[in-house]
Amino acid sequence: SSWGMEGFPALVRGNRAFAQQDWSTAISCYTEALDEDDDDVTALCNRSAAYYSMELYKTSLKDANSVLEIEPENVKALERKGLALAAMGKRKEAENAWKAALMIGGDLDVYMNVLSHLGFASHAKHVEFNGSEPIQSQTPRKQEKMASYYPHSSSSPAKSPPKQDTVQASAKHVHGHKSDNHSGISLGKKEKKAVQEVEKETYDPDHEHDKSASNRGVLTISASKSSETKDPAQVAALAAAQNLIAHGIGNISVDQKIALGYLQVNTGNYKAGIEIFDGMLREDDKLVAAYLGRGTAYALQGNLAAAAKDFSRAVDADPNVADAWKRRGQTRAALGFDQEAIKDLTKAASLSPDHECFHQRGIVYHKMMDFRKALTDFRKALNIDGSSPITWNFVGLCENSLGRTREAIIAYERATQLDPNMKEAWANLGQAYRDAGDRQNAEKYFAMAEKLDPNYVHCYHLRGLLFYGCGEIRLALHDFSRGHECDRNDKNCFLMKAVCKHSLGDMSGAISEYTLLLKMDPGHLCYYQRELAIYLQKHLDVNLISFNADVELDAYFKESYCKRDPTNHPRLGNYIPQKPATSKIPDVKMVDKTGVKEVDELVELSRRFGPLIQLRSAGFLSNLRQHRMCGLAILHMAQQAKAWWQSGSTAETVANGSRRYDLYFDVKGSSKDCGKKHAFGWRDFMDISVKWRQISEPNDPVFWIDLMAPEVFAEGFGLQTPMVTGQMNVVRYYPYFERARDVVKKLIEESGACNVHDQRFMLPPNKIDQLREAKTCQDLWEVMQQGFYVETPCHSVARPGEIMAGTRITLLQKPPDGFDFTIRTPGTPPRWVEMDKEMAHA
Repeated sequence: SSWGMEGFPALVRGNRAFAQQDWSTAISCYTEALDEDDDDVTALCNRSAAYYSMELYKTSLKDANSVLEIEPENVKALERKGLALAAMGKRKEAENAWKAALMIGGDLDVYMNVLSHLGFASHAKHVEFNGSEPIQSQTPRKQEKMASYYPHSSSSPAKSPPKQDTVQASAKHVHGHKSDNHSGISLGKKEKKAVQEVEKETYDPDHEHDKSASNRGVLTISASKSSETKDPAQVAALAAAQNLIAHGIGNISVDQKIALGYLQVNTGNYKAGIEIFDGMLREDDKLVAAYLGRGTAYALQGNLAAAAKDFSRAVDADPNVADAWKRRGQTRAALGFDQEAIKDLTKAASLSPDHECFHQRGIVYHKMMDFRKALTDFRKALNIDGSSPITWNFVGLCENSLGRTREAIIAYERATQLDPNMKEAWANLGQAYRDAGDRQNAEKYFAMAEKLDPNYVHCYHLRGLLFYGCGEIRLALHDFSRGHECDRNDKNCFLMKAVCKHSLGDMSGAISEYTLLLKMDPGHLCYYQRELAIYLQKHLDVNLISFNADVELDAYFKESYCKRDPTNHPRLGNYIPQKPATSKIPDVKMVDKTGVKEVDELVELSRRFGPLIQLRSAGFLSNLRQHRMCGLAILHMAQQAKAWWQSGSTAETVANGSRRYDLYFDVKGSSKDCGKKHAFGWRDFMDISVKWRQISEPNDPVFWIDLMAPEVFAEGFGLQTPMVTGQMNVVRYYPYFERARDVVKKLIEESGACNVHDQRFMLPPNKIDQLREAKTCQDLWEVMQQGFYVETPCHSVARPGEIMAGTRITLLQKPPDGFDFTIRTPGTPPRWVEMDKEMAHA
């Protein structure tokens, strides 16, 4: 009564309440209708829907069964029965109900919904190019390429019941606007007249059924319920008669053929659909609908070139059809013609600025790594329709790629609210928390993704990386192994499974895994790690102070490993691979306690010092393995330092009270002078920490720069810390940005800057005020108009009064529309000589 519905039949009032998502009122109204006629199948079916919406699945099933007792071939009731059974965990019984509905047919909307429930209606979704997932029915290579447009988006049938068709008020309103959310309720015969009066309140006139393709997608056809219609041709004829065909020409005979072709493509019968459209185009080569239908069928078959040609013909036939531009844009993007795709999608948006146009253009921008433009488009799409979890997921991906983890988390959370079964959004949410350095929440949301799909390889890979980054190698190994079990062709999990074994000292296992991966992919970069694993395996029983990987490994091998060069790189032309590992040296056994008192005491003591290495700021996970490495390295270095100081700077054994401290030093294990005889110095002292770091992390190359290939050393090979890279503000290091920017501005004003050719130049006086006002990388670029670097001054301790070139702060342009703003420390020979003097003095 509060809606002004007094006097209307109970079923109409129930439908109105349902439209407002007032389930309890709807149920009361439907029950009232059933009190008048307990065999009213419409009221029973609608009440089943309302109970389902309240998650009262057993009661929903009961009503659906009651309908079927009266009308055994009621496809709507069969669909509802299946939904209730599926929600109750009875998937097999649900599928039986849905298959029965397919055998009966008669209602195209129910037909397509049931295909969706069974996992086959992805055809319909694909045909509409709605961005929910990549095209599946194509060659593996093209499928992989298409998948790149939809990172972390849903590619499996939804586990939650898909949204149903809306209230079937009349032939005119076969489909209500999707925001109406009527969830498939129906009107009875005696309400037909009453509904004429209530339609204006139930429906927004601006959202009436629109025959334009921009609202429904070219391959969407609709038909009202008719128990007499069982044949696809009859369904197509009904749709044509109701004038519901996208790009129909108003000729019922022609439109019926178009509808039938669409129906064939929608249900996966691509060849049959193409034959229908071929025949139509022989009669009329300007028929836009036929080109769009046939082009879509080609696309779903993986024949993207033929699809693009058909969409181009549709554009030529009628340049004002937005759908033709949109589909050609999508196809061109799949073919790798990104700029052309952007132009087409922009034209489509100008003709019909709908959600899909902006969403699809956002996908292309995302693929081009222009995350700002992609984000703008996804936001525009959400302004049109904010209910798309896939678009929200893309917003999260863009925000995360811009370094805004908090905004990404909010977007992923919205996606999971809209679709709690979207495993990709849960996994991305976990990844965003991992990027922020929040292990607890990352684990929580990865677990949600795993729960939805126990075979979700990507989730195992991401969570494995989380555990690995936390130093929990055994937990990481479990996840990578599980991911590899789920997909034997997944190289990411395969590689990290080997790296974990390498980390744990299972050298024979690691070498075996690396070798198998190389058999699968002979050019895989795990070649470098296998070489290192073989080298380390041979030295497991050698005292740490008696060997040095930096000296013994080939300099060009180390360079190629650091640069991730292809394994057939010319620099490796003279490299002699490691000889096979020996079976005489056993692997390291994993134990929680060694049983050796002194060793266990050292391990326990290391816990006091290891956490000192931890940076407690955004983006940094607490890595237990690196804490252990750091703690043991500190103890090792402390022992050596104390022995050195007490020895009076000699390598002899000395006494200190009742304890003796020995300086353990072997020139064969020194990185200085390639193992030639020399006194213990700062380099030998630092060798200790370098060796601990090399052993603790086999997935990172750690080498002395002056022992790299001579050409690389001369060029200035070194470290860099990115504060901004591309369009991303790097979570870990962006907090340094303002301080670094101000240092850059001060140094430019005082002493100028160097260009990329190491030529110093001064800023013109008329640019100084603009420099002082610069806030962003873009501002600095507009002032300088070129890539540049400044060098911070480093005051010598060994030679008081002298100023050396310190670290460099560099700004370079990075397409698209981004910059690299980094702290770089080049290790050139002259700088190395200066550093050696400073360290020796210290």
